[in-house]
Amino acid sequence: MKVILVLVVVIICSCFCSAVPQIALQHEENQQYETVFGAISGSLKEIGRDDLEIYEGRREVSFEKDILKNEDTYYFYIIFPREGNFELKVNSVLYKELENLESTNLQKSITIKNIKDSLNKTKMLTIRPGFYYGTSPQLTLTNSGELNIEIEYGGYKENLSVGQTKKILPSVPEGFFYFEINSYKMFSVPIIKLNLSETIIKNESNTTANISINKSKINISVPGEIIFELVIGEGGKRYLNIENISNESCLNIEAKSSMPLITIPSSPSINGLLCRVELDLNPSTIGAYSGLVELYLNSERVASSKINVFVFSINTSVQNFTTNLSGKTCGEQGKFLCLENQECPATEGISYSNGICCPIECKNSNEKPKTKMSSIIIGLIILAFVLSVVYVLYMRSKKIKSTKPEDRFKQIESSYKKKISGN
Repeated sequence: MKVILVLVVVIICSCFCSAVPQIALQHEENQQYETVFGAISGSLKEIGRDDLEIYEGRREVSFEKDILKNEDTYYFYIIFPREGNFELKVNSVLYKELENLESTNLQKSITIKNIKDSLNKTKMLTIRPGFYYGTSPQLTLTNSGELNIEIEYGGYKENLSVGQTKKILPSVPEGFFYFEINSYKMFSVPIIKLNLSETIIKNESNTTANISINKSKINISVPGEIIFELVIGEGGKRYLNIENISNESCLNIEAKSSMPLITIPSSPSINGLLCRVELDLNPSTIGAYSGLVELYLNSERVASSKINVFVFSINTSVQNFTTNLSGKTCGEQGKFLCLENQECPATEGISYSNGICCPIECKNSNEKPKTKMSSIIIGLIILAFVLSVVYVLYMRSKKIKSTKPEDRFKQIESSYKKKISGN
């Protein structure tokens, strides 16, 4: 009994201590035109605006959205222009589970439903942007509903009429701060206020678009972002290609890296029509690493490329991550993603990291479905029992039929005589 109790405690602790990233919303009830605030914690992969995929059924839709990182948490906001049931997806999110680097796809259902009062009218507050990053915080508040609303923020209290827009200048300390706007519900807006002496660098969305900069007669183009996947202990050479559009030589370009994981042993070399920078990768621990490789000409920075390095413990993890990164999602294939409390009625369902990709609609199930092997075993046991009963009945019937009438009479007579002699 004690052993079972300890096992239960361990399982419960492991469930609560899981490092798997999750999508959390500030409010579960949201309306159209209302700013929906959310956060993602624990992702080792850089998440950009384009990674926030919104689906209405099987179709991907495009709404106003953005994302901001502070330490290990990503803060995002979305403004839905209509009611409906939507799915927010973020694919190929990396996290550390014990000593292994794992990959998962995140998904969150968002229902947009207008809440009306006794007069059948709505209250809606739109906050733009859904976060602020910079030296002089500024937000725009719009009454997008059908009733006047009272707003309270930073010690101020005002009435916002229907359709009215108002700009406010939040007074917040430097660093990260939740600025609260109280109305028919409480909205907490993430704000990162920088010192005037700090350089403002906004988060760039993950993109493969090239960055072109014309400097000192050399027009060069490098990838905005590169992803390298490695197995621990198996480093090696990788390359950053520089497209030299002009006829000038790129040998005068100097490359520098801000990542200890990467060393650049030599100057850029010429390979056909391309110049390339050799990157020597030597991972010593698993994890996700991010940094810049910057290009300089005459001591002036002319371009940079963001480098993401994901170091896995085994090669199969690299393959799985690459497949998730480049493969189509279940919705993009026109199929249904069955979650933990659902089952796929079809036999050709494909296992995903967060469910089963099913070719037909999922079914709800209160209990876990029996596995195919257990069903076969139970069927064989029932069949053996039925055959045994049939065999016993058959043998009894055969024995009765094989006995002649006179022999049966003699048996009865002999039994009767024994009883009388006994008395």
